[in-house]
Amino acid sequence: MNAKHILVKTNFPRESLIISGLYQVILNAVIRISLLIILLAAIGFKPDWNFFLFALSVISLILAGTIVGMFLFPFAMLYSDISKALPILLQLGMFLSPVAFTASGNGLLSKIMHINPLSVLIDFGRYWMIGQGTASLYSFVTILLVSAGLLFLIWMIYRITLPLITERISS
Repeated sequence: MNAKHILVKTNFPRESLIISGLYQVILNAVIRISLLIILLAAIGFKPDWNFFLFALSVISLILAGTIVGMFLFPFAMLYSDISKALPILLQLGMFLSPVAFTASGNGLLSKIMHINPLSVLIDFGRYWMIGQGTASLYSFVTILLVSAGLLFLIWMIYRITLPLITERISS
């Protein structure tokens, strides 16, 4: 955040920062999914009813990203290095998640991908979008419930720490 002094001097609900970020992510997701639907229609893909469950996977990925963002936000406010290192770490995370491929095999990277909770969310999105493959619905629901609990916990930590951080920035 480049305007830290504005955050200190202006009185506004701090949750609006999170809501603003969520709106931006949702808008970007809607635009990209619309382009994906147009591309799939252009190549003659005929979706079945599972395609509409794809939105549930996108929402769960947005939830997971919100949790990570809310966790890193206080640290990024104090240390500007975090916002500079984040793109590099996200690229590494993309290689450790089955974004453009399915996780298969018995190697070390395959084991890491199976441990990664985002792998389940990404795989379900892929399965629901193209209507092929199977995955454990139990693991998807478990990760979704744990994510909802983590969101509540991180939100409480965010509400507690943000006044302390703004006080530290102002001094």
